[in-house]
Amino acid sequence: MQFAPASDAEALKLLRASFPDHPLSLRVAALNLLMRRNAPRAGQIGR
Repeated sequence: MQFAPASDAEALKLLRASFPDHPLSLRVAALNLLMRRNAPRAGQIGR
């Protein structure tokens, strides 16, 4: 099952809960990576 947070703030809360010992900068970098991975690439048609 895959969960899609409704907002970036919600995603950061989930990351904070999952990785409480990691700094905010690392959690933000992880969120950025996940957002880029799921973003449509140029020329692709959305699903």
